[in-house]
Amino acid sequence: MQSLALDYLAPVMELLSAPDLTEVMVNGVDKVFVKRYGSPKQRVPVRISEAQISSAITNLASISYREVGVGGSEGHKIISAKLPGFRIEAWLSPVAVMGSCLTIRKLGSSVFTLDQLIGRGLLTPDVAKYLANAVLDRKNIFLAGGTGSGKTTLANSLLSVIPDDQRMIVIETIHELNLRQENVIYFEADSEQGVSVRRLIMSAMRGFPDRIIVGEVRGGEAYDLIYAAKSGHPGTVATLHADDAASILEKLEDMCIEGQPNLPLISHRKRIASAAHVLGFMSEVTTPKGNELRLCELREVTGLDANGSYTTKLIFEYQSDL
Repeated sequence: MQSLALDYLAPVMELLSAPDLTEVMVNGVDKVFVKRYGSPKQRVPVRISEAQISSAITNLASISYREVGVGGSEGHKIISAKLPGFRIEAWLSPVAVMGSCLTIRKLGSSVFTLDQLIGRGLLTPDVAKYLANAVLDRKNIFLAGGTGSGKTTLANSLLSVIPDDQRMIVIETIHELNLRQENVIYFEADSEQGVSVRRLIMSAMRGFPDRIIVGEVRGGEAYDLIYAAKSGHPGTVATLHADDAASILEKLEDMCIEGQPNLPLISHRKRIASAAHVLGFMSEVTTPKGNELRLCELREVTGLDANGSYTTKLIFEYQSDL
């Protein structure tokens, strides 16, 4: 069944064999766009029919034990699936107004060391040393950036620094993190099956972990992660979407309020200020070599001021060579 789904997608799967290609976007019949590392999205001359797209989606649904294309529920018109090395999001009509479409993201198969990231220019040696020490000191590190900004790549590298004698439980919605240590459990949330990230965090706390790692924080689970970090499980490395390093705190605040709306705002802020230690922002920047991924900003959270606002200390800021 898995190979059959790939057969239907053969015209686009051939594109994904290119080592620099990270994403394929099928917007409809013969409307295929790709994203390559260091380059903007561009349309490519690949022919694919509606039958190929919809058949692939139907087979992907079967692989993932989902119903799709039946009934009147919008949920049956959307499918989130994974294949080895790929993450796929697909839509059928009428959710997809102009016909069936899907996005395929190629997941990184390699885990880079911090030295390798230095060699790629993503980090400076001083920043790498600072982050490695923060991991060893069991600081809670939150990395932000857009899709494809390198935050998961950096998170993987930082997690590799954790000593072998520590037990970790990793919680994700799509499995992307790959740790080199042996004493690790990987959990994957599935809201459609009633298994939320929040439920997994609370369960993980009973699993005798030294650290609880959440691949990407998206909602009310931020409150539970902060709670876990302050209840004997410090040292998480998590990612989220934010516009810069400082705004990570605002995003965490919004998500913590979502998770526990009855708690006073100042209580949320005190918890966040004491548990979110290091903030990093990743982005794709223009360099003399082209577009490359960089850690653009690194901040250390220092607490709250007299007005109850967050205070941070700038550790590093990327300076363009252009």
